[in-house]
Amino acid sequence: MPTEWVSEFQPADLIWVCLNIVVISALYVPGMLAASTADPPGRNFVFRTALAVGVLCVGWCLFGYTLAFSPSAGTVPNTSTTSESAMKDMQAMMEFEHARPDLTRDMGKGGLIGNGDAVGMLGTGPSGDNEVVNYPVRLPYPHLPQSSVAICHMSIMIAFASLWLSNAASRFGTSHLVICSLLWQLIVYCPVAHWIWGNGWFSHSGGWDGGGALILLGASLSCVAACSLTGRRFDAEESFGCTRRIVGMTCCVLGALFVNAAYSLSISPLITIIWMNTLVSVASGALVSVFMKQRLTGTSDLESMILGMVSGMAAIASGAGVLSVQAAFIVGGVAGGLVPLTSILLHRNASQMVVLFGVAAAVGMLLTGVFASSINGPVQPGGRLVTGWIESGNFELLLMQAKGIGATVLLSLVTAFLISGLVLLTGGMKAVPECQPE
Repeated sequence: MPTEWVSEFQPADLIWVCLNIVVISALYVPGMLAASTADPPGRNFVFRTALAVGVLCVGWCLFGYTLAFSPSAGTVPNTSTTSESAMKDMQAMMEFEHARPDLTRDMGKGGLIGNGDAVGMLGTGPSGDNEVVNYPVRLPYPHLPQSSVAICHMSIMIAFASLWLSNAASRFGTSHLVICSLLWQLIVYCPVAHWIWGNGWFSHSGGWDGGGALILLGASLSCVAACSLTGRRFDAEESFGCTRRIVGMTCCVLGALFVNAAYSLSISPLITIIWMNTLVSVASGALVSVFMKQRLTGTSDLESMILGMVSGMAAIASGAGVLSVQAAFIVGGVAGGLVPLTSILLHRNASQMVVLFGVAAAVGMLLTGVFASSINGPVQPGGRLVTGWIESGNFELLLMQAKGIGATVLLSLVTAFLISGLVLLTGGMKAVPECQPE
C-alpha cells in the first residue's frame, strides 16, 4: 500500500480509471437491469430506461457531481467534535492539497451535501496538473484529471440508479420515470454519495463505506416503497433460473469487482484484496443460501444460488477493502442466510431480489463495523486505519455505521413518499405492466 499521495499526473492510474468506466457501464448496469427487473423487458422498457439514464447523466454533469463532491455547504472544520481518526484523514488531505490552498483554512466539512461550487462542471478540464488547473472542487486525487474522476463516478451513479430503474421503468410512465429518477438522484444519491465519498458528516465522523452500500440501501428501499405506495404491487414473477437472470447476475458480479475498487482511483495492491474479498463473499453467500434451501425444503435450485450471490455481493460492498478474507467469508455467509428469511416474508414475489440488495447492504455495513481490520493497511495514502469492534475493542465504527443506515433509511422513505405522491396526483402510473412482445 502506498503511504503518501502522488502529486504528479499518473498515466497508469488514468488507464485504470478508464477501465473502470468501461467495465461498470458495459457489465454492471445492463446486468443489474436484467437480473432485478420484475417483468420481462420489452422495447418500451429499454427505451424508457435508456432515456432515464441519459437524463441522469445530464443531471450529474449539471448538478450531481458538484453536490456530491464539492465542500460541504455551510460547515467548517470543528476539531472539538471530530473523532481522532477522522482528524487524521483531514490532516492528511490538507497536507497534500494542491488544487486550492486557499480553501485549506476554511474548507467546509462534515455536512449533508456539497455547496455547488462546480455547478455545470465549472472548472474541470483535461489536464492532470491540479496546480495549473484551478479546480473549484477539492478532491484528494492530484494525480488524475478531475474530469476523469467525474466520469468514473458518473458510471458508478448509473450503476446504482439501475437498481431503482429496474422496477420503476415498468411501472411509471415515461415522463414520470424521468422526473422521479432526477428526484432520486437529487434527494438520495447526491447527499449519500457526499456523506461517504465527499467527506460529508458520515466519513468525517469516522464511518466507512468504500463501495456504496448505503446507496444500494437507498436505491432498494426507495424503489420498493415508491412502487408499493403507488398501488402497483409486486406480483409473482418468472423463474429466477431463466437465462436473463443468470447472465445478468454474472455481469453484476464482474461489474461489482470494479465498483468496489473504484473508490481508490489508483493502481495498488488494495485492488486485488477488494476483488478477492468480493468473490469470497459472493461464493459464501451462494453456498449458504443453497445449503439452507436444501435443509429447509429438501431441494436446491438455481434461484437460491442467484439470490445468495446477490446477498453476498451487496453485503461486501462497504467493507471489501478493510476486511480480511475470513471476515469476508463470514459476511457473505450471514448475507446468504437472509435469502430464506426474505423468501418466507415476501412469498417469492418480484420484490425479493430488490429487497435483498438493501437488506444485505445494511447487514454488511454493520458487520464491517464489527470485523474491519487494519490488516490491509490504510484505506487512503497517509490516512487512518479502519478498525472494527473486534480489533479496536470499541463501538465507534459500529455506531457510525448504524447512524449512516438510519439516516439513509429516513432519506429514502421521504423520497419514496414524494415520488409516490407526485405519481398518484398526476396519474403517472402505466396502465398495464410491461410485457410486450419483441
